[in-house]
Amino acid sequence: MSVYLVRQLTSAMLLQRLKMKGIRNPDHSRALIKEKLTADPDSEIATTSLRVSLMCPLGKMRLTIPCRAVTCTHLQCFDAALYLQMNEKKPTWICPVCDKKAAYESLILDGLFMEILNECSDVDEIKFQEDGSWCPMRPKKDAVKVQVHSAPK
Repeated sequence: MSVYLVRQLTSAMLLQRLKMKGIRNPDHSRALIKEKLTADPDSEIATTSLRVSLMCPLGKMRLTIPCRAVTCTHLQCFDAALYLQMNEKKPTWICPVCDKKAAYESLILDGLFMEILNECSDVDEIKFQEDGSWCPMRPKKDAVKVQVHSAPK
């Protein structure tokens, strides 16, 4: 028989530890973007850009602490704080983007997404280009119809 003395870590403690682990270099994500957008010689279809949301798939709110698992192949991030809170209540540790295992140990904070979130606060979606650069996707303004009334004679 054995007795284990364990202390449950709160989501806030886990988030603090995740932040202390450091932020993944933005160049790592840029390399991933270039890899995804490099034309496959065997394919007839070439992807020249990728649209990515800055909204968390869990809370449908703008990301504050962009995170994903190193095992994930997608660029889309989810919010670390919300993910940890949800797993504190019901520990499933499943990526909300691709539904694959996303254990705490495999989580990383994405430096590129942190830069993007700091640079544009008024956009919910961005587009990555083949060279790893990005641009904000602003919703197109609806054309306002102006009726011209002729002056009375």
